[in-house]
Amino acid sequence: MKNTAALIILALQLCPAFLAAAEPITCVDTRDVWLSCATKDEADSSSGKYPRIKLKVLQEFGLLDFDVSKLKGRTIESASLFVAPDGGERFAPKGRGSDLRWFTVSTISSEWEEGLGAENYAHDDAGHGATFNEASYKKRPWTIPGSKCWDVTLGNGNSLRCDVDAGDPKNGWFEIPLDKRLLQARVAGASHGFMLMDGSTGIDRNSLISTREGKHPPYLLVKVSGEKTTAPAAPLNLSSKPAPNEASLEHGAAEISLTVPEGAFAFQIKLNNAPLPRWQIPFAAKAGSTQTFFLRHLPPDADFKLEVAAIDDAGNMSEFSAATGRSSAKITVPAIQIQPVAETPAHAESWLKLDGARSTFAEDAARGELVTVPFRIEKTAADIQIEVSNMAGVSHRVWRCWPVKVKDKWVSEYAIPVTEKLPVKIPDEQNKSGLQYADIVIDLIVAPDAVPGIRSGLVTVKAGAESRNFPVELHIHKAVIPAEIHFNPELNAYDEPGGAGSERCLDAHRIAHYNRCSINAVPYTQRGDMHAGAAPKVDTDGHVTDWSSYDKNFGPLLDGSAFKDNPRAGIPVPVFYLPMNENWPLPMAANYHPGCPLTGQDWKPKHDLLAKPPEEAFTKEY
Repeated sequence: MKNTAALIILALQLCPAFLAAAEPITCVDTRDVWLSCATKDEADSSSGKYPRIKLKVLQEFGLLDFDVSKLKGRTIESASLFVAPDGGERFAPKGRGSDLRWFTVSTISSEWEEGLGAENYAHDDAGHGATFNEASYKKRPWTIPGSKCWDVTLGNGNSLRCDVDAGDPKNGWFEIPLDKRLLQARVAGASHGFMLMDGSTGIDRNSLISTREGKHPPYLLVKVSGEKTTAPAAPLNLSSKPAPNEASLEHGAAEISLTVPEGAFAFQIKLNNAPLPRWQIPFAAKAGSTQTFFLRHLPPDADFKLEVAAIDDAGNMSEFSAATGRSSAKITVPAIQIQPVAETPAHAESWLKLDGARSTFAEDAARGELVTVPFRIEKTAADIQIEVSNMAGVSHRVWRCWPVKVKDKWVSEYAIPVTEKLPVKIPDEQNKSGLQYADIVIDLIVAPDAVPGIRSGLVTVKAGAESRNFPVELHIHKAVIPAEIHFNPELNAYDEPGGAGSERCLDAHRIAHYNRCSINAVPYTQRGDMHAGAAPKVDTDGHVTDWSSYDKNFGPLLDGSAFKDNPRAGIPVPVFYLPMNENWPLPMAANYHPGCPLTGQDWKPKHDLLAKPPEEAFTKEY
């Protein structure tokens, strides 16, 4: 007996957790509001004093806040949000009380008003409660003018979120387990409450919960242990520099850098002695690391005083570190000069018509750029030739515009390369339009290493025995457009054009690549069936057995060899869909066992209510 007592005493000495078991603390609801973005009118509604909140997928949701004062200076072990369903069940089994099950909970990085809206979908002109469009109706935006509630929730605007399965309600309550970081953010002053969203019903259901004005107000149950009252050290190496790339047409920006102190969870920032809005303040990175972030929406070209304090996850705040800085200038965009084009070109009497009332083309180009010269040929001729000369460092390609009939009018649409096999003919028997003209486009392709300066070139157009010349003046600037795509016009498709690995497929990718675009083709159908050649071969266990055909079909796109004859030669596609989907490399149906029927008219909503969690429903192999 003595030995047993000694062991217990020793265990208590070595593990203080025995001495301080987790203590439950209840945090009461202090304000809540029902918001909607389902319609334009509802996006301005605010029901802060209504006894219910509707949770309806992404259309309708609630904002809630709680008294967390008793959590300050304590270590949070776990937390749950309790909400009471208040009607709206449709597919739930008898006695369940609600169609709700999965929930999304997010912090809110902007202050908001509960308001006085006592009706559903009220316009709160008296209390100025929060709406989807404004943090305070007609008084204050969520961040900048035009911002929405989404901009300060769900991971946006330095907010945090969690998505959880709350299971079935018990004794009239849903217990929604929360990521404790969300509670720590509220205790640290890095959040202004919580957004609550439905994550598993549909627009065909109106699921309601009780508010603090209702029969069963929401509350938090938080388990805490121990005292935590020592504040972290102040951030070190605080500095600032202008950030012109983050500026806007009205505001400047600055880049902030600091060393994160031990125990930091969030920051408090003051700019010229005024607190910075929470949506501009990041959470702390790893202790000891150098963290950089941007402050935007600053007065341009202005000096400022910066103060930053660290806050731990129990709400203890350090002293402020101070630095001075200066914001960048705002962005200035030169005005675009648009010259009117005369209706009748200067060469109307000729069979060669230039674009507009000009006889010389004068263009500007960066190195690595492609410049277009358009003109029209109006003459019946079977032998038309086009030449470009005196353009050092500039190659060219010639295209004819293929006319397409829109209603009763022929419109130049597709650009077809002019080759020996596809010469320019007027009229063109291949097109069958009967048009007595041809629209031509010449692409002048400036090499990335071209010598800057003026090129005075000449375009010669021959039609049978006749010819016409017109000069082209090209001013090549020092700036270089990179070969890699940094802004990608992505052309999405289902299946590769012509089929994976075909010459038509490669040609389609080449023309997109030529125009600084990319084709990104989904390699499977909406039913999850793979398109031919769009995935490597796999065995019954889902492991790849042969890469050869896949490499042949897609290797030239991924290593850039398909584009060896293009400008930007050898640059691979910037994006590419992988074959992974619900039915590859293993089929879903044979590997999913949710524990509920997947048949019948209402199988989907019933599945969402009754199915096992994914980690239990799918086989380990899948």
